[in-house]
Amino acid sequence: MPYHYIYMYASLPFSFSSFSLSSFFSKKPAPATSSSPSSSSLQLLSSADPWATVAERSAKEPSIAICALIRNESGDLDEWIAFHWLQGVRKFVLYDDQSTDGTPEVLDRYIQRGIVKYRAVNGTAESVEHKTNGTDVNFQMKYLNECLEEALTTREESGIEWVLFSDADEYLYPKGLNTTVAQALDSLYRGQPCICFFRVDFGTSGHIDRPQHGLLIENYVHSAHDIRIEPKKYIINLRPANATEAVSRLGETPHRIYGAHGAYCIEDRIVNFKMNQYLRSLEDYDRKIRSGFFSGIQKYTKDPFKQFWARELNEVLDDSAARGHAQDVRILLRYWLTTEGLGNGLASLLQSRLNISTDEDPRAKDVDRGTDSNAARLDGYPCQVSYKL
Repeated sequence: MPYHYIYMYASLPFSFSSFSLSSFFSKKPAPATSSSPSSSSLQLLSSADPWATVAERSAKEPSIAICALIRNESGDLDEWIAFHWLQGVRKFVLYDDQSTDGTPEVLDRYIQRGIVKYRAVNGTAESVEHKTNGTDVNFQMKYLNECLEEALTTREESGIEWVLFSDADEYLYPKGLNTTVAQALDSLYRGQPCICFFRVDFGTSGHIDRPQHGLLIENYVHSAHDIRIEPKKYIINLRPANATEAVSRLGETPHRIYGAHGAYCIEDRIVNFKMNQYLRSLEDYDRKIRSGFFSGIQKYTKDPFKQFWARELNEVLDDSAARGHAQDVRILLRYWLTTEGLGNGLASLLQSRLNISTDEDPRAKDVDRGTDSNAARLDGYPCQVSYKL
């Protein structure tokens, strides 16, 4: 166990550059450099036919962009991007607040393909500057609103129809299988100005150290019961049926919005969609605290581990994300590596964490999913697993 969080473990109550969003939104992903198969030959809908054409599906569903601030998320970014690409997200606008873990190097392969737009920002310096000038501007909201404004400005040329405001520890997917977020939005909420999702907290599943194998969605499969839902996260329609209801900006937090005339957002209370927020391991949480990620948030700086235990909920065995999407995430990551040439970082991820070599078909590989030992790991845990979804 790394020395820097031995003390916290012992205290546990149990033993165990220039940037143009306009040009980015209007830019289509770069074409594949290989011809067999091409980038339009990966099926992103289900594992039933993983090599069907993307073109056929893309014509039937809207495109989504994600706007997010990140810091030190390099270990999970490949999976997070692949997971949401499978859900119809075609643009990732990521503001990196002083990452020190190689995040820019991980994202470079996606930047080169036109999937990610990256900007390095300094939230600490901006917060100090605003306080010095007597203003109170949330730098996170400044950038998220910038992202929304540019998406609205370039919506016709970009083809983006929805903008999701999410974090790198949040995974959104429809509850029904054989569909995507993009398709479900189109069939259920077409024309609505915005939808708000309620997040469900996923605990550590008993992981003290960060798991070395398996996907995140496979390693963390215990959550709070659905009734314990956190504040809303929004996805905004850039082309609502009633233009007067268009959302013009986010509020003072990502959990509030403003429309031109008070747009009404439909609440999806874990009915058609799930948004999982992953606490991850104690080691991950410790690193996040030490990185200053929560600086300025009083409840975290005053008593960070009180907040840890507030979110460390393992009441429900819920492996729906892994069962429904892990196989396709593996297929896509391998495909990007072998066909798109996305670099050595993906090779390392596939070979070490996912036990997949570049010359193997992940559908035929009996991989270590990381979930078999979760039940044993939770023996003696201070909460009882009493449900299975």
